[in-house]
Amino acid sequence: MIFFIFLFIFIGLIFRNVHLSPVLFFDWDEAMYAQIAEEIIRNKTLFTTFNGQIWLDKPPLVHSLIALVFATVGQSEFWTRMIMVVISFALLLLTYASAKKIFRIFSPKATERETVMAGLIPTLLLAASPIFIERTALINSDTLIAVSWIGYLLY
Repeated sequence: MIFFIFLFIFIGLIFRNVHLSPVLFFDWDEAMYAQIAEEIIRNKTLFTTFNGQIWLDKPPLVHSLIALVFATVGQSEFWTRMIMVVISFALLLLTYASAKKIFRIFSPKATERETVMAGLIPTLLLAASPIFIERTALINSDTLIAVSWIGYLLY
């Protein structure tokens, strides 16, 4: 049951990405991240630059992932945004796992069904929130930072 819920959400995120794939990088962050990734490839280095100047404002992992996509499949909006779909799905999985873990701490005598529901409620609320839906479709570093923090706190 849980598998199908998460599969349905993942397919929905992919369809959202397919819907946006003909749209060029339009957000300010998307354009900047694409330029930084292009400069990573051009400079053949992992140091991030923007318009030739050193860029230390954001963590370099997202830029490096975008550069990897650019190097393998070219400048594809679909595949570049697919990075965010996968990271956002990981965020949902970590939210589910952390909500279950917190519920078990505060309710050790709860049944497995109650624990699953306690994990699903915040996960589905996050998946349905407009800001989450928007950020899953755009290149950004916020989602990766959220995954990093929740993963760190969970494990």
